[in-house]
Order: sequence, then structure tokens, then C-alpha cells
Amino acid sequence: MTLTLSPAQQQFLKLNDLIDPVRIAKLVEDQQKKQLSSDDKAYYENLINEFIALVKLPNTAHLAMQVLPAFKITVPVLLDGMAYRALADKEPKSCLFACYMIDQSLLQRDLNPLFNVILELGTPELWVELVKKVNNAPADAIVAKVYASDKAVQDYWEEHIL
Repeated sequence: MTLTLSPAQQQFLKLNDLIDPVRIAKLVEDQQKKQLSSDDKAYYENLINEFIALVKLPNTAHLAMQVLPAFKITVPVLLDGMAYRALADKEPKSCLFACYMIDQSLLQRDLNPLFNVILELGTPELWVELVKKVNNAPADAIVAKVYASDKAVQDYWEEHIL
């Protein structure tokens, strides 16, 4: 029996193999000291390119979410790529992750499309996380959705938010 990997799985494994946590930690230190070598810059650019190749493939938001924290440096193109893939896949958990990462990075981005996916396709657990972890989350829209839902959803919301 031959195991066949999808292009997304192949790209994820390739990227995972390229990620060297020790080198990235040193790279972050060197970058903060403004002493990044040209080899390190090339290595990091290659990682970014491989990440972008991953998020260009459909249904990879959950994979991108797994590897993004390994990069350690906030790079707008990585966060934008993550947000793009989460939106394209209509993956609420990945949209929440993208919202959180963008919010923490202080990049100025319109998060409304991500919020809409979370609101429409997400679970009450994701709504609670969104309100607790992301600045300017659409609390009014979430509250309206919660109170248009059944009693169990309302009870969950009240237990975790109020």
C-alpha cells in the first residue's frame, strides 16, 4: 500500500521540516540587536515563502495556524496570509486565531470579514474567546446572536462572560 499525501500535506511537512526552533530563537535575538546575517535573512525569507505557498493552497488554514507561532517575529505578510486562508476556507477557529494574532501585532487591518465568519459559522466557545481575546470584537452582534439562540447557548455565554 502506498501512502499519498495531498499537496497541502506535502507543503506543510516541507515547511515543518524547515523550521528550526533553535535557529529561529537566535535569529530573533540577532534581529533585535540588528545583527542579522545575510544567511539568516535568506533562511527566514525562505520560511516566509514556504508559508505563503502553504496558505495559497485550499483548506490549509488549520495547518497554517499550527506553524505560524514558530516564526516568532511578527511579519505582516504572514499574518495577512493566515487571515486570507482562514477567510477563504471559512474556518472560524482559524479566523479567531488570525484576529488574535493581528490584534496582538497592532497592525491596522479590517477584521470585520474574519469576525463575520466567526459569528456565522463559529460556536459559542469561539464567540466567548473572541470577546475575551480580541480588542474591538463585535460584542453587540455576538450578544444578539447569543440571545437569538437556545437557552443552553445563553447559559454558556452568561457563565463565561457575565
